[in-house]
Amino acid sequence: MSLDAVLVTGATGFIGTHLCDLLARQGKNIRGFAFPGEKTRHLEDLGVKIYSGDLSRPEMVNGICDGIDIVYHLAGRVTYWGRKKDFYDAIYVATKNLLDVAADAGVSRFVYVSSYCACGLGGHLKGITEDTPPRKTSIYYGDAKLDAENLVWQYQQDCGLTATVVRPSNVIGPGSVWVKDAIDSYLRSRIFHLIDHGRYSRD
Repeated sequence: MSLDAVLVTGATGFIGTHLCDLLARQGKNIRGFAFPGEKTRHLEDLGVKIYSGDLSRPEMVNGICDGIDIVYHLAGRVTYWGRKKDFYDAIYVATKNLLDVAADAGVSRFVYVSSYCACGLGGHLKGITEDTPPRKTSIYYGDAKLDAENLVWQYQQDCGLTATVVRPSNVIGPGSVWVKDAIDSYLRSRIFHLIDHGRYSRD
C-alpha cells in the first residue's frame, strides 16, 4: 500500500474538484470515482485516474480501494428533493459498500464528508454546537447523512478502520450547486426569497 495513494469519491463535485487540485499539488497518487457520464477532463489533466460507476451497486466498487491508503468519501445525493430510497441508496448504501471494500483492503483512514444537516433541520440553529445531539427530522438528506455517520463509527469500532467525519455547511463558490440553483431561480423569476424575512438562523 502506498502512503501517497488516495481515493476521492464525488471527485467531480464542487468540494471533490478542489480536493483533487490540492492533493495533486501535494504529489499524491489520486484515484477518482465519478458517476458515469460526468465530466472528468479537468481531473484527468491533473493526473487523476478515473473510475466510473454507481457506489450503491457493490459489484461496481470491488477492488476500488486496493492499494489505497486514505479514502475521502464525498459522493452523495446533494439536493433536498427526491424519494427516501434515492437518498438512502446514494448516501447510506453507497457508504456501506465503500466501507466494506475499504476495510477489506486495509485502508488506514476513512474520511467521510457528511453535512451539518445531519444535526437536524427544521428549526432555528441559534445556540447549536458540536456537542448538541443530532436528531432526525424526516428530511431524507439529513437523516441519511446521520445514519451514514453512525455506520462509519460502527466500522471504526468493529473493523479497526480509523475514521474521520467532517460536517461542512453550505459550500459557496463558482460551480457550487447552492450558488447555481439560487442564481437560476432568481433569473427565472427575478425574485429572491428570504426565509423569515432574512432573520432565519442558518449556517
